[in-house]
Amino acid sequence: MGIFDKLKAKRYSKQKAAQFLVTTAIGRVEPFIEFYLPGICEDLGISIVDCNVGEIRSELTALQMWATLKALEGDDAELLAAIRDEFLSSFIKGLEGSQLGPVEVSEVFCQRCELYDRVWDDASGSNQAIWATNVLAVLLNNGKVEKKLLNLFAAHTIQIFTFETMQIVLDARKKIAGIVTLKGRKQ
Repeated sequence: MGIFDKLKAKRYSKQKAAQFLVTTAIGRVEPFIEFYLPGICEDLGISIVDCNVGEIRSELTALQMWATLKALEGDDAELLAAIRDEFLSSFIKGLEGSQLGPVEVSEVFCQRCELYDRVWDDASGSNQAIWATNVLAVLLNNGKVEKKLLNLFAAHTIQIFTFETMQIVLDARKKIAGIVTLKGRKQ
């Protein structure tokens, strides 16, 4: 019996569903840092030694939240709110020891999501080069878009990583669709 079969035997709240979806998305951060970040840095001529991996991890958490919410646009409002809360909690935990308090962290988190929404182009489909360049600027250049970030391979890696996250989240959402309760009713 698989995990989803076991889950179907029970009913879970939207909070539990949000925890599952957030864990699914955040689980992709460490492999990105290990496998993709060195190649991106090399493509951009940036020394991986000069990168603050802790900050990149936090920024990737924000990116994963944005990708999850973007993928689930139009889903149940209560579930989306639970996902935002769960991601924000994870984001704050990721910045422990930081100079920022929870309010400032929340503001930074919201700023990232607003930036990604602003530069995302729904009409361009899978060609999100401008969006990916902005993501690279946030991850590796203090938010400044500069010519050195205009690299097809680095932008493509960011796009693929994000599109894969969106697909994984959508697949996970489909699998739990029948086990999430909405105020006592099966959703």
